[in-house]
Amino acid sequence: MNQFNRFKKVFPDSNLFYSYGLSEAGPRVTFISAEEIINKGMSSGKPLDNIEIKIFREKGSKDTDPGEIMLKSPSLMLGYFNNEYLTKRKLINGWLATGDMGFIDTEGNLHVLGRKDEAFIRGGKLVYPSEIEHAIMQINEVKDCLVYGELTKNGSCNIYSLVTLDCGSRINVHDITGKLRGVLPLYLIPQKIKIVKVIPNNAGKSNRKKILEGGFFDNVKQ
Repeated sequence: MNQFNRFKKVFPDSNLFYSYGLSEAGPRVTFISAEEIINKGMSSGKPLDNIEIKIFREKGSKDTDPGEIMLKSPSLMLGYFNNEYLTKRKLINGWLATGDMGFIDTEGNLHVLGRKDEAFIRGGKLVYPSEIEHAIMQINEVKDCLVYGELTKNGSCNIYSLVTLDCGSRINVHDITGKLRGVLPLYLIPQKIKIVKVIPNNAGKSNRKKILEGGFFDNVKQ
């Protein structure tokens, strides 16, 4: 909600909405007002008209377990240009396999947990970086963050995080860790947090691939 609060201070009379979507589907799929998020908690909202969403779970999963978000839309893409293999993997009987993991709550709101290929195992439990990032972003004076899990030689997983702060902020890594301990279970607390000036992004989203390839996390581990 930090982003909403910042925007509201600058544009107090504006109506803010949060939306989930992707280029292959239109691009908007769901939406929810900032007021609803404040009153009911964070979610991506309900599907727009004429859009269907379902959750695909692996065999043996419980009905309450998260799964891959699948969707149908009148504006669904026909396929990927010159990539029949990827098209067949993503378009299945008229449904788009988004690669995003999530669940639908009892009120019909979609909750997006993160990318299927970015999840990792820690303490025997599946962890989505976005879950930790969301908690970090609720801390006052935090401007942006990115979380990454790395497999160690003994098979466990370490969690690292990059954080940028508001101009003039005085909080430090110890402060951030302390606040996280109040809202997250111990196994989700990053082992290392590094405060940086900027986090590379692409189309408004943290560019995880670029950051990993660029060695930004190498300094966090030291």
